[in-house]
Amino acid sequence: MAIATSAPNGGANWEVEVKFHCGDFSPLREKIKEMGGDFLGLGEEVDTYYRHPSRDFAETGEALRIRTQSNSRSLDTDVQNITGVAHQMSHLANATSPNGRSVLCYKGPKLSGPAKVRREIETDVVGEEIQPLLEAVGFLPVLTISKTRESWRLGKDGKICVICLDEAHGLGKFVELEVVAKIEEREEAQARVLDLAGQLGLGEKEERSYLRMQLEKCR
Repeated sequence: MAIATSAPNGGANWEVEVKFHCGDFSPLREKIKEMGGDFLGLGEEVDTYYRHPSRDFAETGEALRIRTQSNSRSLDTDVQNITGVAHQMSHLANATSPNGRSVLCYKGPKLSGPAKVRREIETDVVGEEIQPLLEAVGFLPVLTISKTRESWRLGKDGKICVICLDEAHGLGKFVELEVVAKIEEREEAQARVLDLAGQLGLGEKEERSYLRMQLEKCR
């Protein structure tokens, strides 16, 4: 996700995440606000995933994607009107980023544990050259997934958790809880996201990524 950024080895560049199905964001949004959550923004995200020319990412558990974000609404968005704005933005899945900026992201194999733990490396790219560049060296697009994402932040003193309310187009509504931590902090970070999931009353975890869900749907 866009909140995480790249860092030197040993830095805070490990994504600790859990995902849940959600039928209605409204009660959950109210709960987040009651707990002191800060609204970060609302926007459309379009993710294009690529296959490696010489190894199977499905077997290794890795992923490479380009994310384009568009029509983002930030902290000045009227929180009371989020539902209406999100509905309008759900029709903009094919819109392009107004400034041509995208994010290239690599996700490493998952580590064992009750939450999904992966190394994440991200870098901003400008313009449209990155896609033909990847294809020129053998990375070919697999599929594209779009979603409307509403992001919130909970926590303080370095113990921050980002909550994403996602409407993944064609897949449904989901909640993602994410912490970005150092590798040696992964156990505490997993406990933190699972504890927050309990406080929010979320149900059974969805272990699959959006990419895996879409691939299964296309079979």
